[in-house]
Amino acid sequence: MNGYFFQNGSTFVINSQGKKHKLCEEIHVTEVKKNISTGKSSISVSIACKDGPTDCIMSRGDLAGNFYSKLTACGLSMVATVANKCALQEILLNSEKIANRIYMHDWLGYRINGTDIDFYGAIGEKDGVKSEYSHAEKVASKGTFEDWLSKVKPLVAKKPELVIGMAFGASAPVAALLKLAGKNSEVPIWGLVGESSKGKTSTLLLAASVWGVPTNTGLIENFNGTQKYIYASLAEKFGFPSFYDETSAQPAWDFTQMVYKISTGNSGGKCASDGSVVQPFTWMGSFTFTGEKSILEQSNKNKGLFARVLEFDYEWTSDKKMAEEIATLVHESYGTAYQPFVSELDRYGLNLQKKYESIQHKLEEILKPKGNVAQRIINKLAILYTTIVVIDESWGLEVDRKKVLKLLKESYEKNIPKLSNAEAAYDCIKEYISTHANMFPEENGRHTFGHNAQQGELSTRGDRKCAWILDGVFHKILESAGINLSSSDYKEMREKKMMEYFGDRYKKSHKMSGMSVKCVCILLGDIEEKDKDNKDADSNSIKLNTLKGSKRNLLLA
Repeated sequence: MNGYFFQNGSTFVINSQGKKHKLCEEIHVTEVKKNISTGKSSISVSIACKDGPTDCIMSRGDLAGNFYSKLTACGLSMVATVANKCALQEILLNSEKIANRIYMHDWLGYRINGTDIDFYGAIGEKDGVKSEYSHAEKVASKGTFEDWLSKVKPLVAKKPELVIGMAFGASAPVAALLKLAGKNSEVPIWGLVGESSKGKTSTLLLAASVWGVPTNTGLIENFNGTQKYIYASLAEKFGFPSFYDETSAQPAWDFTQMVYKISTGNSGGKCASDGSVVQPFTWMGSFTFTGEKSILEQSNKNKGLFARVLEFDYEWTSDKKMAEEIATLVHESYGTAYQPFVSELDRYGLNLQKKYESIQHKLEEILKPKGNVAQRIINKLAILYTTIVVIDESWGLEVDRKKVLKLLKESYEKNIPKLSNAEAAYDCIKEYISTHANMFPEENGRHTFGHNAQQGELSTRGDRKCAWILDGVFHKILESAGINLSSSDYKEMREKKMMEYFGDRYKKSHKMSGMSVKCVCILLGDIEEKDKDNKDADSNSIKLNTLKGSKRNLLLA
């Protein structure tokens, strides 16, 4: 009968005639690596022959039949391998059972696992099984959190701008959790812009040091590759930040489409040459970049872009000495600060969403936004300030929050696009229609007037989509936004084809669900901007009623 045995450091096999002979010095599986993201496993086989020891790497599936070609390629005699195939397979299968096991993951950030949600960084854990990130060189750690914090604290005390810079990266898990709760639909894009020697790159390195290795071989990417490469690098991230240095590397790029795709977290689907569907890359987190000039200068400057990209032109470091201190800090300590921050987010539970909404309302009172773009900027600043609050509490930085709010207010005023009163009104009305879609059914739909507090309906005029809005609702929308239209404002809306004009008036009787009512007609579509991706965040939420414990409470309103 066939078999094998080990004796005096050598491996012997027994053939079908019962004769034994030496196969090699040593052969056994030493390690099994399983990727929990793909479900695939690889095994390492240690072989010691007359030519010396070697390691043979093969897939778990190779043990079923293709192992002999792998072994011969690694130095084992082909004659011996083929002649003793069954014994070799038995050796490998038995030693594989007791071999050291390592688990890997390809994703970064949150993953929903059954009834729970877990965070994966350099290390992940599910049901007591720990896994390591497959590109460990990017998210490795050095030093201790206490060492890192002791050096960061005095820097932040001198320059509160630095805590804003660190919050750019740390906003990634906050944005992801708010998306799951239905309160956020966009990936925040943060820009550190301005002339050289302002400390932009130093701040980017400091922000990256929270999460892993703050170098160009670690977490710091650049714009030297293609846009498709950038989308691929963002994939498999949900609640984990991305850092890109120097947009000036691509002076000829039009960033318009890239901004839209990064913000929506989707690279866009397409078909392969054979007609099959190629699945798009998807992600959610935060995207932080540096550049000497605004990224919007290399775009078509649609107003929707101003709501997707927020740029900050600060003196990030006070002098050259501070920049050198940061360089020394991030060289000696990194990759440890995200863990207490993520743990604090977990402890927040339901209060994270409440904190965000409270901050959102506070910023609205202070900044008094008018229109869709301004409101979306407020929403992103609310994510940023919520992040700063959690950073302050989890790290104990003792941030001067009044100074931080003042800095954010200054940035809001610089980021808000210059809109005329008419443009602000148009923007505000479109936002209202978008976020109250159930009150604006399609024309000729099966709705009775008054159903769902109907306030208008969607229709077409020629080749344009339009919305008929009850006259009283129209004025209430503008009144709530603090907008008062003059006759010249109405004229501008008419000339820019934002609003229909009926010979000598802006109001007209319109039959809605069998009743004639006074309405205004707002023209929709490609007017001043094309921003079809702005959707109610509720449409992007997922059902989370099965999640357990504090992590479940974190996501449910």
